[in-house]
Amino acid sequence: MSLDTVGGDHMEKIEQASNQRFFKAFNEAVSGHVGRPFFDSLVEFMAKELNVASVFVGELDKDGQLIHSVSCFLNG
Repeated sequence: MSLDTVGGDHMEKIEQASNQRFFKAFNEAVSGHVGRPFFDSLVEFMAKELNVASVFVGELDKDGQLIHSVSCFLNG
């Protein structure tokens, strides 16, 4: 077994653990919310998790020409 294989296996385990932590935190952030509160908690979680100043969620109209804002998080 090469060092690359051992390192790759270790990195894969770290990535899996990171993904598990992300989805656990995501579930805790949005669990129990429906409708507008769900989207509000979603955009706040995403902004903090991605370390960005703003996140917007919108709904594209049936013609595909306009986006109607559903929720946003700005400079939280």
